[in-house]
Amino acid sequence: MVILAALDVAVLFLGIRNAKVEDFVVEFYKRQNLLTKGERPTPSTTLYSSSPFIAMFKRNLNFLEYGGRVTIGGIPQQISGRTKVYKVLIITYPMAVIFYVIFSLLSRDAHFGKGPLYFIEDYFVGFIVFFFVFMYSLSAFINEPLWLDLSIMTPLEYARKYLLTKTLSLYIIFLPLSISLFLLNPVGGAGSLLIPLTYIYISSVYARLYPSPQTQYGFGNFIAGYLAMTALIPVFLDFYLPIAGAVITLALTLPFLFSKGYWEKTFEKAITSI
Repeated sequence: MVILAALDVAVLFLGIRNAKVEDFVVEFYKRQNLLTKGERPTPSTTLYSSSPFIAMFKRNLNFLEYGGRVTIGGIPQQISGRTKVYKVLIITYPMAVIFYVIFSLLSRDAHFGKGPLYFIEDYFVGFIVFFFVFMYSLSAFINEPLWLDLSIMTPLEYARKYLLTKTLSLYIIFLPLSISLFLLNPVGGAGSLLIPLTYIYISSVYARLYPSPQTQYGFGNFIAGYLAMTALIPVFLDFYLPIAGAVITLALTLPFLFSKGYWEKTFEKAITSI
Protein backbone atom coordinates (compact mmCIF):
# COMPACT_ATOMS: atom_id res chain seq x y z
CA MET A 1 0.00 0.00 0.00
CA VAL A 2 2.88 2.33 0.82
CA ILE A 3 4.49 1.62 -2.55
CA LEU A 4 1.19 2.18 -4.40
CA ALA A 5 0.59 5.43 -2.53
CA ALA A 6 4.10 6.61 -3.45
CA LEU A 7 3.47 5.73 -7.09
CA ASP A 8 0.17 7.65 -7.02
CA VAL A 9 1.90 10.73 -5.66
CA ALA A 10 4.70 10.46 -8.23
CA VAL A 11 2.29 10.03 -11.15
CA LEU A 12 0.15 12.94 -9.93
CA PHE A 13 3.21 15.17 -9.59
CA LEU A 14 4.54 14.28 -13.04
CA GLY A 15 1.09 14.66 -14.59
CA ILE A 16 0.65 18.17 -13.21
CA ARG A 17 4.20 19.14 -14.07
CA ASN A 18 4.03 17.94 -17.67
CA ALA A 19 0.40 18.82 -18.41
CA LYS A 20 -0.24 21.16 -21.32
CA VAL A 21 -3.48 23.08 -21.47
CA GLU A 22 -3.01 23.20 -25.25
CA ASP A 23 -3.75 19.48 -25.31
CA PHE A 24 -7.10 20.05 -23.61
CA VAL A 25 -8.07 22.73 -26.13
CA VAL A 26 -7.08 20.58 -29.09
CA GLU A 27 -8.95 17.63 -27.57
CA PHE A 28 -12.05 19.81 -27.19
CA TYR A 29 -12.05 20.69 -30.88
CA LYS A 30 -11.24 17.09 -31.76
CA ARG A 31 -14.34 15.86 -29.95
CA GLN A 32 -16.62 18.50 -31.40
CA ASN A 33 -17.34 16.29 -34.38
CA LEU A 34 -18.50 13.20 -32.48
CA LEU A 35 -21.76 11.85 -33.84
CA THR A 36 -23.99 9.58 -31.78
CA LYS A 37 -25.33 6.53 -33.54
CA GLY A 38 -27.76 4.94 -31.15
CA GLU A 39 -25.93 5.07 -27.84
CA ARG A 40 -22.52 4.66 -29.40
CA PRO A 41 -20.51 7.78 -30.24
CA THR A 42 -18.67 7.49 -33.53
CA PRO A 43 -16.15 10.02 -34.84
CA SER A 44 -17.08 11.14 -38.37
CA THR A 45 -13.72 12.80 -38.92
CA THR A 46 -10.70 13.82 -36.94
CA LEU A 47 -10.15 17.47 -36.00
CA TYR A 48 -6.85 16.79 -34.30
CA SER A 49 -3.96 19.15 -34.93
CA SER A 50 -0.95 20.32 -32.99
CA SER A 51 -2.00 23.90 -33.75
CA PRO A 52 -5.16 25.42 -32.19
CA PHE A 53 -5.59 27.55 -35.33
CA ILE A 54 -5.60 24.52 -37.64
CA ALA A 55 -7.87 22.61 -35.26
CA MET A 56 -10.35 25.51 -35.26
CA PHE A 57 -10.13 25.79 -39.03
CA LYS A 58 -10.80 22.06 -39.51
CA ARG A 59 -13.78 22.39 -37.23
CA ASN A 60 -15.21 25.25 -39.30
CA LEU A 61 -14.57 23.32 -42.51
CA ASN A 62 -16.55 20.36 -41.21
CA PHE A 63 -19.66 22.07 -39.89
CA LEU A 64 -21.28 25.45 -39.44
CA GLU A 65 -22.70 26.56 -36.13
CA TYR A 66 -25.56 29.00 -36.26
CA GLY A 67 -28.09 30.45 -33.86
CA GLY A 68 -29.41 33.53 -32.19
CA ARG A 69 -31.00 34.91 -29.08
CA VAL A 70 -34.71 35.35 -28.46
CA THR A 71 -36.81 36.39 -25.48
CA ILE A 72 -39.84 34.22 -24.79
CA GLY A 73 -42.09 35.23 -21.92
CA GLY A 74 -39.46 37.63 -20.63
CA ILE A 75 -36.88 34.83 -20.42
CA PRO A 76 -33.85 35.13 -22.72
CA GLN A 77 -33.15 31.92 -24.62
CA GLN A 78 -30.60 30.77 -27.13
CA ILE A 79 -31.51 29.00 -30.35
CA SER A 80 -28.59 27.20 -31.93
CA GLY A 81 -27.87 24.47 -34.41
CA ARG A 82 -25.17 22.83 -36.44
CA THR A 83 -25.01 21.59 -40.01
CA LYS A 84 -22.34 19.92 -42.09
CA VAL A 85 -20.56 22.23 -44.52
CA TYR A 86 -21.02 19.86 -47.46
CA LYS A 87 -24.79 20.28 -47.12
CA VAL A 88 -24.37 24.03 -47.56
CA LEU A 89 -22.01 23.50 -50.49
CA ILE A 90 -24.66 21.34 -52.16
CA ILE A 91 -26.77 24.51 -52.29
CA THR A 92 -24.21 27.21 -53.08
CA TYR A 93 -22.28 25.41 -55.83
CA PRO A 94 -25.30 24.55 -58.01
CA MET A 95 -26.69 28.01 -57.26
CA ALA A 96 -23.51 29.53 -58.72
CA VAL A 97 -23.85 27.46 -61.91
CA ILE A 98 -27.54 28.31 -62.32
CA PHE A 99 -26.80 31.97 -61.64
CA TYR A 100 -24.13 32.07 -64.34
CA VAL A 101 -26.23 30.24 -66.93
CA ILE A 102 -29.31 32.43 -66.42
CA PHE A 103 -27.51 35.76 -66.50
CA SER A 104 -25.22 34.78 -69.37
CA LEU A 105 -28.34 33.99 -71.41
CA LEU A 106 -30.08 37.20 -70.37
CA SER A 107 -27.05 39.25 -71.35
CA ARG A 108 -27.70 38.23 -74.99
CA ASP A 109 -31.09 39.89 -74.89
CA ALA A 110 -30.82 43.45 -76.16
CA HIS A 111 -33.87 44.49 -74.17
CA PHE A 112 -32.01 44.18 -70.88
CA GLY A 113 -28.79 45.97 -71.70
CA LYS A 114 -25.65 45.83 -69.62
CA GLY A 115 -26.55 48.46 -67.02
CA PRO A 116 -29.66 46.82 -65.47
CA LEU A 117 -28.11 43.39 -65.72
CA TYR A 118 -25.02 44.46 -63.80
CA PHE A 119 -27.27 45.93 -61.14
CA ILE A 120 -29.30 42.73 -60.76
CA GLU A 121 -26.27 40.44 -60.89
CA ASP A 122 -24.33 42.39 -58.28
CA TYR A 123 -27.08 42.80 -55.76
CA PHE A 124 -28.35 39.27 -56.08
CA VAL A 125 -24.96 37.96 -55.02
CA GLY A 126 -24.48 40.77 -52.50
CA PHE A 127 -27.81 40.12 -50.80
CA ILE A 128 -27.32 36.35 -50.60
CA VAL A 129 -23.80 36.55 -49.19
CA PHE A 130 -24.40 39.43 -46.79
CA PHE A 131 -27.64 37.93 -45.44
CA PHE A 132 -25.85 34.66 -44.68
CA VAL A 133 -22.86 36.45 -43.14
CA PHE A 134 -25.14 38.58 -40.96
CA MET A 135 -27.20 35.64 -39.68
CA TYR A 136 -24.05 33.56 -39.14
CA SER A 137 -22.54 36.38 -37.07
CA LEU A 138 -25.37 36.31 -34.53
CA SER A 139 -24.07 33.11 -32.93
CA ALA A 140 -20.42 34.22 -32.78
CA PHE A 141 -18.61 33.21 -29.57
CA ILE A 142 -21.76 32.25 -27.61
CA ASN A 143 -21.10 28.50 -27.85
CA GLU A 144 -17.39 28.70 -27.12
CA PRO A 145 -15.68 27.49 -23.88
CA LEU A 146 -13.95 30.79 -23.10
CA TRP A 147 -12.55 29.46 -19.82
CA LEU A 148 -10.67 26.80 -21.82
CA ASP A 149 -9.57 28.78 -24.86
CA LEU A 150 -8.42 31.79 -22.85
CA SER A 151 -6.31 29.59 -20.61
CA ILE A 152 -3.74 29.11 -23.38
CA MET A 153 -4.27 32.18 -25.54
CA THR A 154 -4.61 35.86 -24.87
CA PRO A 155 -8.04 37.34 -25.67
CA LEU A 156 -6.64 38.99 -28.81
CA GLU A 157 -4.99 35.78 -30.05
CA TYR A 158 -8.14 33.75 -29.51
CA ALA A 159 -10.44 36.32 -31.14
CA ARG A 160 -8.11 36.65 -34.11
CA LYS A 161 -7.94 32.87 -34.68
CA TYR A 162 -11.68 32.49 -34.23
CA LEU A 163 -12.66 35.30 -36.60
CA LEU A 164 -10.13 34.40 -39.30
CA THR A 165 -11.03 30.71 -39.39
CA LYS A 166 -14.74 31.53 -39.59
CA THR A 167 -14.11 34.02 -42.38
CA LEU A 168 -12.02 31.52 -44.35
CA SER A 169 -14.84 28.99 -44.17
CA LEU A 170 -17.24 31.61 -45.56
CA TYR A 171 -14.90 32.21 -48.48
CA ILE A 172 -14.93 28.51 -49.32
CA ILE A 173 -18.72 28.40 -49.22
CA PHE A 174 -19.34 31.46 -51.40
CA LEU A 175 -16.31 31.40 -53.69
CA PRO A 176 -18.29 29.75 -56.55
CA LEU A 177 -20.82 32.60 -56.52
CA SER A 178 -18.02 35.15 -56.67
CA ILE A 179 -16.38 33.30 -59.56
CA SER A 180 -19.67 33.17 -61.47
CA LEU A 181 -20.21 36.89 -60.94
CA PHE A 182 -16.61 37.61 -61.94
CA LEU A 183 -17.12 35.82 -65.27
CA LEU A 184 -20.16 38.01 -65.90
CA ASN A 185 -18.89 41.24 -64.36
CA PRO A 186 -15.23 41.36 -63.27
CA VAL A 187 -15.68 44.50 -61.15
CA GLY A 188 -18.65 43.10 -59.28
CA GLY A 189 -16.98 39.72 -58.86
CA ALA A 190 -13.88 41.29 -57.34
CA GLY A 191 -16.02 43.41 -55.03
CA SER A 192 -18.00 40.40 -53.81
CA LEU A 193 -14.79 38.92 -52.37
CA LEU A 194 -14.82 41.66 -49.73
CA ILE A 195 -18.24 40.78 -48.32
CA PRO A 196 -17.18 37.81 -46.10
CA LEU A 197 -14.76 40.14 -44.31
CA THR A 198 -17.75 41.94 -42.79
CA TYR A 199 -18.18 38.86 -40.60
CA ILE A 200 -15.23 40.10 -38.52
CA TYR A 201 -16.87 43.46 -37.92
CA ILE A 202 -20.41 42.21 -37.22
CA SER A 203 -19.28 39.38 -34.92
CA SER A 204 -17.01 41.70 -32.96
CA VAL A 205 -19.83 44.19 -32.41
CA TYR A 206 -22.26 41.53 -31.19
CA ALA A 207 -19.61 39.94 -28.98
CA ARG A 208 -19.16 43.22 -27.13
CA LEU A 209 -22.70 44.59 -26.95
CA TYR A 210 -24.67 41.36 -26.66
CA PRO A 211 -22.16 38.88 -25.26
CA SER A 212 -24.13 35.90 -23.95
CA PRO A 213 -27.45 34.08 -24.39
CA GLN A 214 -28.43 35.06 -20.84
CA THR A 215 -28.20 38.77 -21.65
CA GLN A 216 -31.57 40.49 -21.62
CA TYR A 217 -32.76 42.04 -24.86
CA GLY A 218 -32.32 45.78 -24.46
CA PHE A 219 -30.66 48.92 -25.65
CA GLY A 220 -27.33 47.15 -26.19
CA ASN A 221 -28.93 44.72 -28.61
CA PHE A 222 -30.58 47.58 -30.50
CA ILE A 223 -27.25 49.39 -30.84
CA ALA A 224 -25.50 46.17 -31.90
CA GLY A 225 -28.05 45.56 -34.63
CA TYR A 226 -27.81 49.15 -35.84
CA LEU A 227 -24.00 49.07 -35.98
CA ALA A 228 -24.01 45.68 -37.68
CA MET A 229 -26.22 46.98 -40.48
CA THR A 230 -23.70 49.74 -41.23
CA ALA A 231 -21.67 46.96 -42.86
CA LEU A 232 -24.05 47.37 -45.80
CA ILE A 233 -22.25 50.61 -46.71
CA PRO A 234 -19.04 48.93 -47.94
CA VAL A 235 -21.11 46.11 -49.48
CA PHE A 236 -22.86 48.61 -51.78
CA LEU A 237 -19.56 50.29 -52.59
CA ASP A 238 -17.82 47.00 -53.33
CA PHE A 239 -19.70 46.58 -56.60
CA TYR A 240 -19.29 50.05 -58.08
CA LEU A 241 -16.32 51.54 -56.25
CA PRO A 242 -14.28 48.50 -55.17
CA ILE A 243 -11.32 50.58 -54.00
CA ALA A 244 -13.51 52.73 -51.74
CA GLY A 245 -15.33 49.60 -50.59
CA ALA A 246 -12.05 47.87 -49.78
CA VAL A 247 -10.80 50.87 -47.78
CA ILE A 248 -13.99 51.06 -45.70
CA THR A 249 -14.14 47.29 -45.24
CA LEU A 250 -10.57 47.19 -43.96
CA ALA A 251 -11.21 50.23 -41.75
CA LEU A 252 -14.13 48.37 -40.15
CA THR A 253 -12.41 45.00 -39.72
CA LEU A 254 -8.69 45.51 -39.09
CA PRO A 255 -9.05 47.31 -35.72
CA PHE A 256 -10.76 44.24 -34.27
CA LEU A 257 -7.85 42.03 -35.32
CA PHE A 258 -5.30 44.19 -33.49
CA SER A 259 -7.10 45.76 -30.51
CA LYS A 260 -5.87 44.03 -27.38
CA GLY A 261 -7.93 46.12 -24.96
CA TYR A 262 -11.17 45.61 -26.87
CA TRP A 263 -11.10 41.83 -26.54
CA GLU A 264 -9.91 41.85 -22.95
CA LYS A 265 -12.95 43.91 -21.94
CA THR A 266 -15.25 41.96 -24.27
CA PHE A 267 -14.44 38.53 -22.84
CA GLU A 268 -14.40 39.86 -19.29
CA LYS A 269 -17.94 41.14 -19.85
CA ALA A 270 -18.99 37.89 -21.51
CA ILE A 271 -17.75 35.73 -18.63
CA THR A 272 -19.26 37.90 -15.88
CA SER A 273 -22.64 38.02 -17.65
CA ILE A 274 -23.04 34.25 -17.70
